[in-house]
Amino acid sequence: MNSDSYNLEEALVSMQRISDEQSNAANMKGYEAFRKLTEEQQKKLLENIKVIDASLSIEQTLAAIKKGLILSAPPNKIDSFLERLEGWWFQQCIEMLCDKKDSVQFRELHQKITDIRETFQQDNLPDDFANPINMNENELSEYEERLFVRQLKLIAIRNAALRNAISDFRRAYDQRSKWLRENLTNIDEYEQYDNRLQDYWNKIFSIVSDECEGLSDKDLEKIGRDFYTNYFVKTVPPYKIRDKFQSEYLTRGSCHILSDEIKIGWHPNYKKLLVK
Repeated sequence: MNSDSYNLEEALVSMQRISDEQSNAANMKGYEAFRKLTEEQQKKLLENIKVIDASLSIEQTLAAIKKGLILSAPPNKIDSFLERLEGWWFQQCIEMLCDKKDSVQFRELHQKITDIRETFQQDNLPDDFANPINMNENELSEYEERLFVRQLKLIAIRNAALRNAISDFRRAYDQRSKWLRENLTNIDEYEQYDNRLQDYWNKIFSIVSDECEGLSDKDLEKIGRDFYTNYFVKTVPPYKIRDKFQSEYLTRGSCHILSDEIKIGWHPNYKKLLVK
């Protein structure tokens, strides 16, 4: 018998003895599960357990990771930087546990660190809400009375287009709030950005509204729908929060935030119809 098999036999005896204990209520379910295994299964389990002696604690590991990233992260933003790297790393772990990949290559990790670093440059921002939000009917109903949704209903926006608008609103709101909490942006920057969006809207809306005198309610509804669809859905205002931040949901969602504050609107008579 070699030392490995000897250690395995020793460990098996110890585990069997421990699993018979009745004093540790917290571990009782684990003990019961172990006892239900056949001896061969118990051995297989122990063969797949690796004890790494003298490894770092969770706190020490976190400190070591931060130390390793200190030259990659921007000054005073190490926590925000690490949060995004951790999210990606956990996803890689899930894929490995699901047998979708065997390992994380160094080049993958290096590339991800590089990509995250790029989003923290002065002309860019990290994109934390890149994926659209899929909402069920209960979630949709929560937005029924929001002003930006009522604005869209004034121009007969329904179903998929309405879901997309709510998704953009939520993502933009959450992203702007997250950047602000992390001191990656500030209120002044948002005010400047929103002012540019509002100015863009006003230049086109003033032309649209000048051509509406004497038109029927149905015609006004269509004019508003065309205005919204052509200038805010099919295309978006040509303004970005930062030059390299490309995601259009932030622009569309920010316009819906302004719409929710009735600073902009789509229907030619939106203020008369909404402000009582």
